[in-house]
Amino acid sequence: MTSEHFRTLGLWTVIALAAGAVSFLGYRWRVRRRERHATWRELCLRLELTPGPGAGRVASGNLQGIDFRLRDTGVHWRLELPLARPLLPSGVVLLPAKARSLGSLYKLRPLQLQDVSASPGPFAWYSGRDMPRGRVEPSEAFLEEARRAMEAHAPLEVVPDRLVHTPRAGSQLSVGDVREAVRTLDTTARRWLDAVERHGLPRVEALPPVPSLLSRLPRVRLPRVRLPRVRIPLKPVLTVLGGLLLLFSCCFPFLSMVRGSWTGTRYERTGEVVGRSWSRTIRQMRCPHVLRTPADGGDASSQKNRGCDSPWKEVDYLKTSGSHSQPPRWPEPSSVRAEDYLWREEHYTLTIEYEDGGKKLVTYQFHSEELYRRFSKEGQQVSFRLERGRLSHLRPR
Repeated sequence: MTSEHFRTLGLWTVIALAAGAVSFLGYRWRVRRRERHATWRELCLRLELTPGPGAGRVASGNLQGIDFRLRDTGVHWRLELPLARPLLPSGVVLLPAKARSLGSLYKLRPLQLQDVSASPGPFAWYSGRDMPRGRVEPSEAFLEEARRAMEAHAPLEVVPDRLVHTPRAGSQLSVGDVREAVRTLDTTARRWLDAVERHGLPRVEALPPVPSLLSRLPRVRLPRVRLPRVRIPLKPVLTVLGGLLLLFSCCFPFLSMVRGSWTGTRYERTGEVVGRSWSRTIRQMRCPHVLRTPADGGDASSQKNRGCDSPWKEVDYLKTSGSHSQPPRWPEPSSVRAEDYLWREEHYTLTIEYEDGGKKLVTYQFHSEELYRRFSKEGQQVSFRLERGRLSHLRPR
């Protein structure tokens, strides 16, 4: 075998290995997805969770009087515990120190500690981008509770109104893990809120704005340069604009006609009527009380809102239907009183066969008997427009 054969063999080997790796990764991804689906269904069933609105996997539950929310992002499980009182000032967030990338992901601005010599701990302070740069001054009790919570529930995210814990459970999360996490998070939140109630929330102090580099540069006055005045001839410009406007006004009707004929014939088709059907219904309505003005048993729908002080009641429903061999007719009510009126409805359907890479059928429904009589023959040739599956502009040929 030559070197060319070895190169070809090596290339095909690499391609086969890459295809096998992609197939294996796809298989593992499908297995994990099925496991997450099964775990989610089991958690919702055994913990009696209430799914939230939308397509995302978010469900709310209550465990021994503790409200919580479980979220499946497809990669991680997130357990959220709402707080009875704010734990942080508005706009301030506590994130794990090892997850500094979350700050840029959430578009947050880092905050500095008031006491620079203090140990930062296993967490970092952030604020929203809309807030000014500042320093935060927490109490010692608050820092102690924060360190304890971050170490016990790592990784833990703290926002003013809730605690967010990400259990390290992979694709499968057990019911016992969720119950234990909810109980421990609730205990941590109660202890932390007690410390906040005794010593107060951390204070955030805004820093003075940092002067920009441009403000430090010396001001240099540039000499004024007078540009030569250029006179634009107004008459030729107006002449060109008037000519273009006149040309457009002359060509617009012709362009509209061409566009209308093109769009009209784009979906123009021909076919033949292969089926006809009709149906007529009568609803016999009756006033439960004595009419102020008698309805005279008429069939006019205008009687519906006249003379009755309460909603009309339907006492009978009659329907007749047929095909092309039977002429349309109305059903006959058995008895009509003076306090009744008849609500009439009629529906007609044509089935049309046309050629479009083979024989196809389309139906057209309408409510006019006059139009139904215009297509009274089987096999009658018709023309119509078909746009996005909807039939319109039906007429005999």
